Amino acid sequence: RSTWAPAQARPCWRWCRILNRRPAGPSPSRSSTVGRAPSPQGVLRVEDEILSESTHEFEMAWHFAEDCKVSLLEGGALVQTESVELQLSWPPETRARCVCGDTNPPRGWISRRFDAMIACPTIVVSGRNLGHWRGVTEVQVNVLSDVRNAR
Repeated sequence: RSTWAPAQARPCWRWCRILNRRPAGPSPSRSSTVGRAPSPQGVLRVEDEILSESTHEFEMAWHFAEDCKVSLLEGGALVQTESVELQLSWPPETRARCVCGDTNPPRGWISRRFDAMIACPTIVVSGRNLGHWRGVTEVQVNVLSDVRNAR
């Protein structure tokens, strides 16, 4: 759970982010992911970096709760529940797709108890780079009930 998101935002905050990288050949490399504290406007910055001298393919998977509605946009996505919107934007040199309940490979599933799988939306952002790479993903939180109450 996020400790900084308003209580109304927590239903959509059941997400995790995973960075996978695959070298195209033998190459020493390392990667790092850093989440920056949210700004006063509620923007979380996630910075990914791959240090390598060779070509790498990489994927960033964003997993959301099963009741979230995911819409892919140009360079980002809109993730909605009844009370919260998340707007994501990722590095321009990447491409994204949404999976939900895929079996080969298995992606887009959540299991809250033994032997019970529920399909859930997962955004997979992927790219290919030669040498060092750094990308920033931003997540903007909009609590819809606050917007509706302000009207």
